[in-house]
Amino acid sequence: MNIGVIGTGYVGLVTGACLSEVHRVTCFDKDAEKIKALNAGRVPFYEERLEDVIDSNRHIGHLSFSTEAAKQLENMDVIFICVGTPQGKKGCDISQVEAVAHMIKACAISPKVVVVKSTVPPGTGLKIQAILGDRHFYVSNPEFLREGSAVNDFFHAERIVIGTESEAALQVMRDVYKCFNGKRLEFDVVTAEMSKYVCNCALATKISFINEMSNICERVGANIDCVRKVMAADARIGKAFYKQGPGFGGSCFPKDVSALFELSVDLGYPAMLLSEVLKVNSFQKNQLLGKLVKHLVLKDSRVAVWGAAFKAGTDDVRESPAIRLIEGLLSCKAQVAVHDPKALGNLREIFGDKIQYFPGDRYDMLRGADALVIVTDWPEYKYSNLQLITPKIIIDGRGCIDKYDAEEFGKTYEGFGV
Repeated sequence: MNIGVIGTGYVGLVTGACLSEVHRVTCFDKDAEKIKALNAGRVPFYEERLEDVIDSNRHIGHLSFSTEAAKQLENMDVIFICVGTPQGKKGCDISQVEAVAHMIKACAISPKVVVVKSTVPPGTGLKIQAILGDRHFYVSNPEFLREGSAVNDFFHAERIVIGTESEAALQVMRDVYKCFNGKRLEFDVVTAEMSKYVCNCALATKISFINEMSNICERVGANIDCVRKVMAADARIGKAFYKQGPGFGGSCFPKDVSALFELSVDLGYPAMLLSEVLKVNSFQKNQLLGKLVKHLVLKDSRVAVWGAAFKAGTDDVRESPAIRLIEGLLSCKAQVAVHDPKALGNLREIFGDKIQYFPGDRYDMLRGADALVIVTDWPEYKYSNLQLITPKIIIDGRGCIDKYDAEEFGKTYEGFGV
């Protein structure tokens, strides 16, 4: 099967690369420099195993990259739309999806199955089908990829959601995914669109809930880690995503919770719970700085930060708690040094020469630092040698260091909920 993937961002590139294990795939993007880099084997972001999958399928002719979507769409059996849907002034901005739909209508003469994998609000399918007209078939196929394990998630999906009103398009999609693991869940379009938002909002709610409980634990003298063990022992609750920290970030949770809340307002039912999830998350991102100022006058102090990515396993710094922390430190006239194994390049695009960047030995950058703040739960931070951590103050946003071990080494330690 010939498949076209429009958009080579995170979702588009992972989708195209993984599908090329089975099909012939061409990934399109209007960014000529990005396409040139991909054709040279350079991947624009870090994702485990992705570079290897791209490289192997390029060499056997299953995967190619091009800027000429308009000229080649007619040769495709299925067209995936994987362009950005950023947060707009009010809700989710689907203008890029609409623009691609107009291009497909203008350039593809024979009937195509048009699959939107971008995250779009419920009701988008009706708009895109109206643009495409009766010639093409619309499918909603939301992605459930976790940054840091996206390739594995694609090859071994927990579920593959397909939403369409067309039996013919449904059969094509079954053929697209016939060699991929994952429970098939087949619905109407609007249900498929809604499923993505509900899943992300549920996960974000769990994070904000445990952070609320963590804040209460601190104030009553309870230990949230022990409380979580009690929760995990209850099969109705479980343990996934119940881990306290400085709040959620990335490209999905903040945007999707906001978008569904805005939609709920438009529908005349302002979702109160979603509103509070966002408020808790914003409060939590300020906690790192708040904990630090209790122990240190920030002006002219040197603060070392471990972790810039919003989570381990990725170089993505979008909505990372580290951004809020660094902005606060700079506003207080502190000197900032940051270590991260993957994300420093993206961080530099935000802060330029205002901070120092350390891609090498994480202990070397601690020399002369008054405090260490741990923001991202990279595995190496969890196995740190306290004898080599020179700052007297440790603010541990991810529970990487044991509080009692740190205090035995004479450190002033602050975590979340302990």
